[in-house]
Amino acid sequence: MSVPIPLSPVLGSQDTPFNDTPYSEFIEESRQAAQRENIGIADANSEMKRHIDGLSEDEQFKLMYSDNWHVNDYGHKIYAECAMKKIKL
Repeated sequence: MSVPIPLSPVLGSQDTPFNDTPYSEFIEESRQAAQRENIGIADANSEMKRHIDGLSEDEQFKLMYSDNWHVNDYGHKIYAECAMKKIKL
């Protein structure tokens, strides 16, 4: 069974010229879909939020982002750690 990993939080505005639905709603829907289908998730989004909560937007960017929508190496480390916790050997 695959293990979906909700993506990182978006830094700054979630507005795009192609979509009027906030990115955070897509993340929440992925959690709900996994729950409905009884699929465990490695919730990197929640873990990343835990790391950046309380930081200014500038501090958040320096810690975890390469641009507003993509994480840096530290963010990818969090993805990997979350996935590894779900892998059963």
